[in-house]
Amino acid sequence: MSSAVVLVLPSLDIITQISAVAGYLGYAGIIIAALRCHTTTVTEDFRLGAARRWIGRAALVWVLGLVTALTVTSTPLAGIQTHHLPALSTALGIAVGLVLYLGVIRRRLVRGEAGPPTTPTDVRHV
Repeated sequence: MSSAVVLVLPSLDIITQISAVAGYLGYAGIIIAALRCHTTTVTEDFRLGAARRWIGRAALVWVLGLVTALTVTSTPLAGIQTHHLPALSTALGIAVGLVLYLGVIRRRLVRGEAGPPTTPTDVRHV
């Protein structure tokens, strides 16, 4: 799918912009997953403690602000009527991802067909 997008887009600038936005959205997904995680492993290593939630929320706001700044700029292309192609393509990508998650992936996670192992016997030692 991404190769088809690269072949269709006429400008290297837009391809670079889309790849940067995709990376930041992936980082936002990791932050959201960490904020939703209710269990933490107690170790002797560095921990954020009570500041973990606050720092996670601040990081999420920063990443989403960065994505907004990268996508809102006007990017005119010959033959395309819209001047905000990065914002529209990002919104479309997020919408497709949400539909896939809510329609397919979440159901598989709830049934235990996907996701991390839930019992110690499922974990393979290397």
